[in-house]
Amino acid sequence: ASSAASDVYKRQSITIADSVTYIGGAAFSGCYGLTGVTIPDGVTSIESYAFSDCKSLTRVTIPDSVTHINLKAFYDCENLTSVNISDSVTTIGEGAFGYCISLTYVKILNPECEIYDSEYTISDSAAIYGHNNSTAQAYAKKYNRKFISLNDTPETSTVTTTTTKPVTTTTITTTTKPVSYTHLRAHETVLD
Repeated sequence: ASSAASDVYKRQSITIADSVTYIGGAAFSGCYGLTGVTIPDGVTSIESYAFSDCKSLTRVTIPDSVTHINLKAFYDCENLTSVNISDSVTTIGEGAFGYCISLTYVKILNPECEIYDSEYTISDSAAIYGHNNSTAQAYAKKYNRKFISLNDTPETSTVTTTTTKPVTTTTITTTTKPVSYTHLRAHETVLD
């Protein structure tokens, strides 16, 4: 039994069964070999310390069904590089992404997401993407983090040129869409 338990800590990638509705506290904490995880649609909560100290974790896919990312859920995942948090997430708990030293950005789509009020909730290495006048912007401002605004609507510019013979007007409209990052998918492996 002890070798089976140690095998879990060595796995590089896991896919959690579709029937799972929450990731329990410390469920994968300390899985040092884990590099990627796909959380299935249907999971609503990532509990405290669920993936903390997964030192090799570089990618995680958080589905739109998740509403809560709790206390230190991804704490000290020192190789995690980016996180996209959908507009369904209503709370990000204390230290959820603290000490994730390789984190370059966290994108928070819910403008009213409750972010625990601590400088350690999101690693200071991360830029924070969010909407203007959002809790993400307020968090970034309070803790002196780089904030990058997500445009709610595309910006449109119009260029008009006119010639004199014959009289013709040409209008060119360009649309700039906001930069969009996609979730990274972990290599799918079934965890028995």
